[in-house]
Amino acid sequence: MGLKKIANNIKLRLKVRKIGRSSYALGEMFDAIGHILILLPPLKLVKKDMKGLLDDLGRLFPRAAYTLVSHPGASAEYSVLELSSGNKLSPNETDLSWSGLPRRQFIEKIKNLEADLLIDLSAGKSQYNAYITACSGVPVRIGTYGSWGNPIYNIEIKSNYIQNEQLILKSIIEVLKNFRAGVNN
Repeated sequence: MGLKKIANNIKLRLKVRKIGRSSYALGEMFDAIGHILILLPPLKLVKKDMKGLLDDLGRLFPRAAYTLVSHPGASAEYSVLELSSGNKLSPNETDLSWSGLPRRQFIEKIKNLEADLLIDLSAGKSQYNAYITACSGVPVRIGTYGSWGNPIYNIEIKSNYIQNEQLILKSIIEVLKNFRAGVNN
């Protein structure tokens, strides 16, 4: 294990200890969503139909504003990903520590968004996304089952698809659709 990965694990464990535990009712939570923070996967895992997944989210929460957070150095490559009510946020070199995790000023930008829902679209373990999630202050944090667990994510979505990242991400959207359908009935 490299020195950067060890340092990142230590930083992440320290942040996890500070995460507040909150309770919420899913029905009320889905009705009150005004801003969604979407953490994109590392660039190598972004597929062509990622735009379709983002469009599904836009239809699912039509009144919500969105912020797409990309990995370092990937803002140009993510330019194809657009949401009608969305912004993009990508760290530059000065926003990152030597180990690759975001510094305080970038985390403050995330916190100032005051998002209601965070969705991590990484199908695997991303220290970068986990660190942002742990520091974000977002009350409802959704990630894939088996990646980081509680308390980083307070809702984990398990997929029947183990190896296919796109199908795992589609599973997240399907579960959110089912949550929304349950709220509207």
